[in-house]
Amino acid sequence: MNFQSRLRQLRKEMNMTQEELAQKLNITKANISKYETGRIQPNIETLTFLSNFFNVSIDYLLGRTDHRKLIINPEGNLDNQNNKYKSYDEISNKIKNKLVNEGLIEFDQPIPEKYLNIMMDEFREKSKDRLLSWKIIDRIRKKLMENNILDENDPITLDIIDLIFEHGENAAIEILKLKKKHDK
Repeated sequence: MNFQSRLRQLRKEMNMTQEELAQKLNITKANISKYETGRIQPNIETLTFLSNFFNVSIDYLLGRTDHRKLIINPEGNLDNQNNKYKSYDEISNKIKNKLVNEGLIEFDQPIPEKYLNIMMDEFREKSKDRLLSWKIIDRIRKKLMENNILDENDPITLDIIDLIFEHGENAAIEILKLKKKHDK
């Protein structure tokens, strides 16, 4: 299925006319009509608004997948959502290349839904883990600065934060190694 068909299908599922959809999205009815007939293609901002409005992924809108789910972004604002889609596309491309290299799919084939589901579940979990990790890192950073262990202007501070994120519970050992290296 292509974008035009998906847009029409989603609009009809919501029992909306082209005019009603145009009003909701603050664009012209003529543009909705042109999208549905394939005379013009939407830009990334419009795709993002459409995906948010219909609660589907951009890949689903474009007909790349039949998996409807939108990847949830904890921050929830549009700028982060645009970044999310870049990240999703990057991850999707990496996974596709890996599947091609392993001989599981051909280059011109889309990623099968079973792999997409696994990828999206993993991406969702990693996003939650990453958000939690950054909150923990920020708390550790604040504690280290409150206790005058770290100076915000010291170049080692960013290295230490990177180590905390990369090494988790083994970070203390890595920090000591890094501090020793920087003290030389």
